[in-house]
Amino acid sequence: MTKHCTDTTNYKKFRPHGRVEITTVDNKIAVFRALGPFNLELLDALQQIEPVALQAMDIENNSWVEIVVFEQSCLASDELFAEFCLHLTALKASGFSPVASAFVFTDEIDGTLLMLDKYRKCFADAGLVFNDFNNETDAMEWVRSFL
Repeated sequence: MTKHCTDTTNYKKFRPHGRVEITTVDNKIAVFRALGPFNLELLDALQQIEPVALQAMDIENNSWVEIVVFEQSCLASDELFAEFCLHLTALKASGFSPVASAFVFTDEIDGTLLMLDKYRKCFADAGLVFNDFNNETDAMEWVRSFL
């Protein structure tokens, strides 16, 4: 299993806060392990590794799904959310967006109460299928139902 990580990217001015590792399951499921808190530079780093990670997947007819598992914190700046919403909208317009996205916020994740509605809004505004879970097992079962 190949891992792609934002720690290996080049950054322009400021080092990214947070980390995202991407692995794939069954060539149809992208699993993002996101260690927050996050800043705008992390989104730039993610945009460097995401296309490389997804290229290895069998995503004919746009038939892939994603799970984002938060670790430690899901806090992000308002600046990041503004750009993240644009990123999702661009993915949707390009036809390269996942069929469904599941985000996992366990009870230990810092910032869930403050951030969950912001994540939901970004996906709703982009017209993408989104659901949130408190465990990875349920998230995996849900996204597999879309394949």
